[in-house]
Amino acid sequence: MYSTIQIAGHITAQGPVLRRLKDGRVEIDAGGSRFVGYPVSASPAAHARASFREGMIAALSHTSGLI
Repeated sequence: MYSTIQIAGHITAQGPVLRRLKDGRVEIDAGGSRFVGYPVSASPAAHARASFREGMIAALSHTSGLI
């Protein structure tokens, strides 16, 4: 499966997906170089939700031993 990702600002790269990360980013192979970024089709709100969700999971996992 191919994906187009945003690397920085208006810079994008396209290539086959090597792996998907928990925060919504994907790693692709673009001409022998590996790049990690968010898929272009995902909205900024989706990135914010993913970051918030990961932060909450991390916070809850640290406090779960206190209860």
